[in-house]
Amino acid sequence: RSMAAGWFHDWMADQLADHARATAEEAAARQRAMEAYEREEVASLEAERSHLQREIGGLNAWLEKLQAQHDETTKRYEQAEIPTWGGGPSWDASHLHPHSGPGA
Repeated sequence: RSMAAGWFHDWMADQLADHARATAEEAAARQRAMEAYEREEVASLEAERSHLQREIGGLNAWLEKLQAQHDETTKRYEQAEIPTWGGGPSWDASHLHPHSGPGA
């Protein structure tokens, strides 16, 4: 009986050790899987960030080009002589009103 109890005790200890080892291996495998998933997630986010930075760079370049065109147009507009209604010393509107000009 003592021998059977000893055998059973040893067998139970082996079972528990196997179970503990399997549990530890499973936990380690889960940990590795989680770390791999996190690495993939980080890589994916880094790629997305890189893509967005390129897009922002392109938009900034486009905006600078647009601003330069606007500045150039504004400069040309300001330098141009824009005729104003009402005339000036070199513009005589009297021919538009034949009854009010000289010789009416």
